[in-house]
Amino acid sequence: MSKQDVRDYPLSIAANSQIELNVSGRFIRCLSSSLDDFLIMVDDGTEYFFASGIEYRLPIEQQDFKKVTIKNNNGSTLTIRLAVGYGVLKDDRRNFSGSVTTKEVVPQVLDDDPVTTVASGSQTTIITANTDRVALHITNHAPAGSGYSIMVGDAPGAGGAGTVRGIIIPPQSTFTLYTTALVRCWHENGVDIDVACTWTERN
Repeated sequence: MSKQDVRDYPLSIAANSQIELNVSGRFIRCLSSSLDDFLIMVDDGTEYFFASGIEYRLPIEQQDFKKVTIKNNNGSTLTIRLAVGYGVLKDDRRNFSGSVTTKEVVPQVLDDDPVTTVASGSQTTIITANTDRVALHITNHAPAGSGYSIMVGDAPGAGGAGTVRGIIIPPQSTFTLYTTALVRCWHENGVDIDVACTWTERN
């Protein structure tokens, strides 16, 4: 074998048997194997665990090996393919198995509810939780120029009068939330304010 050679050895080894290959080289790679594992021994050295995808390569300072012994200690016949040689052999194949659960994320439905009237100083639920919801658009229908902003969130204004907590939406403005959670509204403008919700959701 020349210093550039890589040779392919298809082999079949009976149960609880071994074979010797009188072959020289600097690396051995198992390309395929019918069993989970087996043993190899280079020259008369140490036995190594081997399996499909594993490569044995000599250290730089060590001389070329002259013999490879393959041992099948399993109870059934071993069928393998080995690459042996001097050159560089690269195998980028990958095998994956399993299952992946996916869910369609593109919004398919546009929906809305009648407006919710939110009294001053009253924390009010304006939309319930919905695991299929993608985007929620909340509109403050207070008159333009009135200065009647609202706050929305999980517990807006929960600290009581004068508390600023939550997302502030000015009059005649819309804010978009990407949430599946319940949303509440609060304000202390001294008047009732209509709040509208429009959303997209998955089918």
